[in-house]
Amino acid sequence: MKTLIIIPTYNEVDNLRPLLSEIFARVPESDILIVDDNSTDGTGKLADEIHTGNPRVNVMHRPGKLGLGTAYLTGFKYAIAHNYDAAFEMDADFSHDPRYLVASTARDQWQWKHFRTLYARHSRTRLHCRVSLLSA
Repeated sequence: MKTLIIIPTYNEVDNLRPLLSEIFARVPESDILIVDDNSTDGTGKLADEIHTGNPRVNVMHRPGKLGLGTAYLTGFKYAIAHNYDAAFEMDADFSHDPRYLVASTARDQWQWKHFRTLYARHSRTRLHCRVSLLSA
């Protein structure tokens, strides 16, 4: 399953590298989209540096602090446009603990606790931009 983890950031320079290490230790085949709201502490620059060394990490820079909700929507639109099967949202401050990311080997799917899930599998869903948010 092609999976994207969306991580909005604003001044998370100290958390970003440890968070990504924790995520990739648990789900190394996932892709990550960092949506940075023009952080003043260098988070966006660090995200670009991480992307240079790891193509599974992508970065979107927004012009200012536009909010968490719109950052997730931006990420979900990215997931649909890039044909991801599933997209998950995760806060950069470790309020969503990466230890709950568990790969399910039995069904080749993800089992996630404490995350909301977006499935955009059908072309009709993609065409109409209708998405289903499920609580995990």
